[in-house]
Parts: sequence; structure tokens; C-alpha cells
Amino acid sequence: MVEANEYMIPIKGLKEGWHEFEFILNKNSIDIFDHEMDVKLKLSIDKKSTFYHFYFDFNGKITVECDNCLNEYDEKINAHHEMIIKHSSEEGNFDEGEIEVKFVSLEATQLNVTSDIYEYLMVNIPMKKKCSNGNCDQEVLEILNKDNSKKGENVTDPRWDALKEIKEELNK
Repeated sequence: MVEANEYMIPIKGLKEGWHEFEFILNKNSIDIFDHEMDVKLKLSIDKKSTFYHFYFDFNGKITVECDNCLNEYDEKINAHHEMIIKHSSEEGNFDEGEIEVKFVSLEATQLNVTSDIYEYLMVNIPMKKKCSNGNCDQEVLEILNKDNSKKGENVTDPRWDALKEIKEELNK
């Protein structure tokens, strides 16, 4: 289990300029993430006098389940996300186009980026997950296609037959 403080970034003590942090993410890195993964995160921070500009660069793979055949396969992740952190009397989030702006309290000395890492990873998993290179399990696909072949037959529900007769009588 990873310590809760691993993703705490000390923002108060940073000097102006560039700062870099590197993390290796796996299944045990984030408690709520239930996928096997091997992802390298490079977090670069450009500290300015009035704000912090965070650059998240993800590179690696996440094991996901194919929607077609239910086999697990590795989905490559190569993503870049940005976030701006500003000190304010009120905390909150604001989306400014592609860049998220997050407001933290004036007294904040550290910033926990665990939830941001989780969100960025989830956004980069495709909605429709399909085995790469069409390597779906053919046995499973054949079983699924057997049921689909019955859909092509013209079998009508007998309850509709009575309505069709009424419709034909009205159209006479």
C-alpha cells in the first residue's frame, strides 16, 4: 500500500521556476483504481509569482477488459494534462477550456494530486474498449454471434397479429 502523502506536493516552499516529480503508478498506487497498470507519471510544475502551472505527462499501459470478448488486454496510455493552481480565500475548481484551474486556500502548504491523477487516468481509458489488433477471443465471439443470428429471422409476436388484422380491416 502506498502512503497517503506520496502524492502530496509541497507547494508553499517551492521557489519560482521549474520543478519535476516522477511517480510510478500501479494497482496499489491509488486505492480506488481497480485496473492493473504500469504507468510512469512525470509531473512538472512551473511556479510563477501568483500561480502554479502543473503539467501531468502519463506514459505506460493499463490492463482493461475488452467489451467484445471480455478478455483482458493492455491499453497504451500516452497523455498530457495541465492544471493551474491559484491561492484564494475560497477553494474550488474552474475549467477554462483545456486547462483546469483549481483554487486552494491561502494557508495551504501542500496539494494532494491523487484525485487529479485518478481523473486523468480514467479520462484516457477509451469508452469502447476493444482488443488491440483485433485479437478478440474467437470462441466467445462465435457464442455471442449465435444469438445474433436468430435476430435475422422474421418471427413476429402473436400479440401483434391481432393488431395487424385490425389495421388491415380499417385500410379496406
